[in-house]
Formats: sequence, structure tokens, C-alpha cells
Amino acid sequence: MKLVFKILIWLVIIVIILLAGFLIFITIKDYQPKSVEVLIHNEKNEVSFPEKDTFDLISWNIGYAGLGKEMDFFYDGGKKVRPTKELNRKYMDGIKTFVADHRDVDYFLIQEVDIKSKRSHWKKSCLNTLPFLP
Repeated sequence: MKLVFKILIWLVIIVIILLAGFLIFITIKDYQPKSVEVLIHNEKNEVSFPEKDTFDLISWNIGYAGLGKEMDFFYDGGKKVRPTKELNRKYMDGIKTFVADHRDVDYFLIQEVDIKSKRSHWKKSCLNTLPFLP
């Protein structure tokens, strides 16, 4: 019985040493970016700035066009993971209308855009049908 306890103790010690070694390693190798990094390069290595001093930006998590008020999402205490096909189309049309109505916005940062995925019923994204988006 003493042999079993010794083996278990050594296994725990080895796991603790490996975990501590891993934490020390990732702490030493942690990426530290420069305080200023040039993101845009052109042939002359000059950064170009917009002509305007302000711009409009919308940052929006569209929730894969599946998290409208009618959705019974399981993270919100409901039972579903994805909406019905009809609700998905309704939400996609609403997103498309909103984006099209805000053509004057300079930048859209949109998250959770599904393209031909199961949770959006294998439909292409509604956003790639807009004429002013690539």
C-alpha cells in the first residue's frame, strides 16, 4: 500500500512541476508588441491618414443572424441553439436593411457572420449581397 501512495505522490509532484514549468515558459515567451507598430505599408513606407479627422464606425455582433427577440436561445435560459429557417431569413433581412440604411457609415465591424453554415441553414451571408460591400 505504501508503494501505491509513493507512486501517486510522485505523479502529483511531476504534474505540478510540469505545470509550473509550462507557466514559467509561457510567461518568458509572452509576446510583447512594440509600443507603436506600423500596420499599413506602401512603397515609400509612409502611413496615409484619412482626409477627415473623424469617421463613423458601427461595431455589431449580429449573432449569426439567429438571436432576435423571438429566439429561445439556450444561453438565455431557452432550449434552442439556432432559429427556424424562417426566423433566420427574417433576421438576415433585418440586418441587410439596417446596413443598407446606413450607407453613410464609414466602417462596419461585424462579428459572427456565417457563410453557408449549419446554424444559419446553409445560406450565404446576407451581407455579401449589398452593392457597396466586397
